[in-house]
Amino acid sequence: MKKGTTVENTKTTTPEQQIENLIETIQKERRKGADAAFEQGKRFADLRELTASYEKDTKSGLSYHKSVLRTGYAWATAERLRNMYDTVTAAKIPADIYTVLADYGCDLAAKRTTTPAGIVHDLGDALSKLDLTSEQAIRVMVTKINGDYPLERKGKSLSTSLDTLAEVLTSIEQMPKSGQTEKMKKETQEAIVKTKKEMLLSLASVLAPFIGKDEKWAEGYVEAVADNPVLLDQRYQDAVKFAKSATFLTEGTADTSSEK
Repeated sequence: MKKGTTVENTKTTTPEQQIENLIETIQKERRKGADAAFEQGKRFADLRELTASYEKDTKSGLSYHKSVLRTGYAWATAERLRNMYDTVTAAKIPADIYTVLADYGCDLAAKRTTTPAGIVHDLGDALSKLDLTSEQAIRVMVTKINGDYPLERKGKSLSTSLDTLAEVLTSIEQMPKSGQTEKMKKETQEAIVKTKKEMLLSLASVLAPFIGKDEKWAEGYVEAVADNPVLLDQRYQDAVKFAKSATFLTEGTADTSSEK
């Protein structure tokens, strides 16, 4: 055997090419994961339909809620998958677009002033051709959807995915304690922390240019408290208060002409 032959054959690709190959593989698996989540969501939708007639039957244990517990999924996760399926089906968009938008703080399944199908119809090719490898393109789309199609008002407050998770957590805490409910509680609490970080990052990213900062500053602003739930909640609440104070931008505009 000639020296050098084996060494040369083991280096079939450069480190750069290996990185590109791995990224491509991850992208493919992400799409598969989104499709798998969609299929699982369909199963939960079917399960809900099949168990509908047992909702008031406390003896059989075949209600939707009890059936979900038996699958091993946390209630919040099961409902997220089911809502994903319903939304993707109604809006006729790829599952991976839905999941990426949700990861960046834009849940199309949330109740908005326009239906998901209406949003997709309005945005047309811009949404269907969204470059999921471009963080900037995704954030621009998320900002547009959240801005142009706000969440439905619930009284004087906005119903958000965080509100939904809080309601789920309250419901879980009222259930009899067990290993399963403790697991559900932990997963829901983790989902609440994740959602707060995403919402705080979205707000910080929008406000950054107005205070002479950039995207890296926004990320650092969130990361500084990301591992401390108490500080994260405090910073999130402060951000919410600040955002609500922005109503001064619209209040009193009708009176400006009379002041002149």
